[in-house]
Amino acid sequence: MRGSSPDLLRNRDPESPAVKKTFSIINLAQFQVSGNRNLWIWQLNDPGLDNYDYLQDAKIFILSTDAWLLEDNTLEEADIVLMDIKDISLKFLTKFNMSVARRISKYQEDAMPIRLKEIHLINVPSFIDKLFALMKPLMKQEVTDMIHFHTSKSSTLFQYLSKEDLPEDFGGTNGKMTDHMKDALDLISRHREKLNTDLWMAASKKSKSKKEKENNAEVTTGFRSLAID
Repeated sequence: MRGSSPDLLRNRDPESPAVKKTFSIINLAQFQVSGNRNLWIWQLNDPGLDNYDYLQDAKIFILSTDAWLLEDNTLEEADIVLMDIKDISLKFLTKFNMSVARRISKYQEDAMPIRLKEIHLINVPSFIDKLFALMKPLMKQEVTDMIHFHTSKSSTLFQYLSKEDLPEDFGGTNGKMTDHMKDALDLISRHREKLNTDLWMAASKKSKSKKEKENNAEVTTGFRSLAID
């Protein structure tokens, strides 16, 4: 992914107009909750989806998780994702980018150093089945099995997270999303210099010499033999 997705890993200065615009319609949070768990929250605040850009959203996701990786190397027992999709409408289908979604799903499932256990979608619209049908082929079965849907004003979320774990915006007592978003922006700002470089970019691919190709072939053969053994 690092070698093939420069569109997700470059031009993401937190102070740039494009990134600031995305931050103006999206709230993010990441903090520890009970049971040695991390809670990751994504909340969209763009009712008409007039300012929403799927690529920018994906870029912001990686930017914020990179900041977390730079700040803390502690892995909790479990990671829980909460997504507030109150402003998602069928217009989202015109914003969706299959290529970006596929790469982000791959990154989330196979590369992020987290122990994903649950994914909660709250304030889900009546047409959630159509959106889920769009996303489901991009995810592993074990991930789709983690997804739980919660309609507006339902209390089913409290079966998984206590009120002490959740922000006030979702019926909890753990601060407000605006404050958690400020913490997220402060975290990103602290690491702006590193995040604004090609921190995670793969080295440029160069043509290999005949000797290098022969050495790589030997290593590959060795691993294949090891696997068979």
